[in-house]
Amino acid sequence: MYERLGVTPDADLAALRAAYRRLARELHPDLQRDGGVETQLRMALVNEAWAVLSDPDRRAAYDAERRRVAASAAAAAARPARGPASFVRPQPVATGPRFIVTRKEAWIDGVAVRIRFLVGYAGRSAVQAMLLRHPGTGRAEWEAIVPIVCAEASSDAGDRVRAARAAGAAPLDLANAAALLGLSAYGERLLGVGTLSPDDRYRHAEMVDRVYETLAYELPRELVHELGNAPRIVRRLQRQR
Repeated sequence: MYERLGVTPDADLAALRAAYRRLARELHPDLQRDGGVETQLRMALVNEAWAVLSDPDRRAAYDAERRRVAASAAAAAARPARGPASFVRPQPVATGPRFIVTRKEAWIDGVAVRIRFLVGYAGRSAVQAMLLRHPGTGRAEWEAIVPIVCAEASSDAGDRVRAARAAGAAPLDLANAAALLGLSAYGERLLGVGTLSPDDRYRHAEMVDRVYETLAYELPRELVHELGNAPRIVRRLQRQR
């Protein structure tokens, strides 16, 4: 992640922000209309790096994993080399068809990264609201829901973007609008029969409603109406009881 932004692991938030802004100016599709697939892919990777490293909790988790991998590699390098008797002949690697990423696919990947960032950011605010609404509950149980909501909201990003465009979303609002559609879709799944316990379903529903409300506030009211308005999953779950 640090390599993507061209900074060292000890860079502070100001340095990370400056590096991200510099790369965004260089690689953003609006400024590089003739850029190839490589430019689109790099922009998506830069967005993902910024989403992780600008979040203190996600950065701490990433740093811990990076240290663990480095320690494992160092331990493996310190082991004595195997002798000829233990030589294992490498097996031939089957080569399949080349995976070709189109410029459109790379752009959709970038939108999905942006959706996860937006939902994750709103999710942090939602966690605080849940702790106030439910005294005595632990932060960890609410924070564990945020990555799930992020993944659900960013799934099928291409379909969500097309639907957002059809609803009249402006280019700069596409990720936000697509996120609302993804949240609504996840909310509908929560209303059905799933693997979550009733209490967990209710917690997820509260998070979905709160994140939706936060993101919808940033969009024109007319657009939110065209997208279907708030799903109000908690209220609908209460009616099912």
